[in-house]
Amino acid sequence: MVNHKNPVVRTTVSRLLAYTVDRMGVSKELSGAKDVTEKLLPDIAKLAQDGSQEARNYAKSTLHRMMSAKPDDFERILKRYLTSNAMRNIEKILEALKNPHHSAKGKRILHCLGYNSYRCII
Repeated sequence: MVNHKNPVVRTTVSRLLAYTVDRMGVSKELSGAKDVTEKLLPDIAKLAQDGSQEARNYAKSTLHRMMSAKPDDFERILKRYLTSNAMRNIEKILEALKNPHHSAKGKRILHCLGYNSYRCII
């Protein structure tokens, strides 16, 4: 579904992935369980680069939440489950998430409401 041509579908998938990570907990999602981390992390990384701004914002807020929960292990886990090409593409996004004050794009992520509402203000 992350490759669907309709941006509304991709946005919904991104929102549902954010909800799934929230309900499961970041620790479980990043635990390395084959069925969970192997499938969710690449999809979230792909949606963080999506053409739909709303889909990007949900995915970026999910990445930010994961990065905040496990800052020491996060990059190691990413390198393990993402291809080198995907890792190269997402590095700028991760840098903006780490230093939101140095990037206008990073500031948009901070405007997202809590996970209970699943709606971002842009």
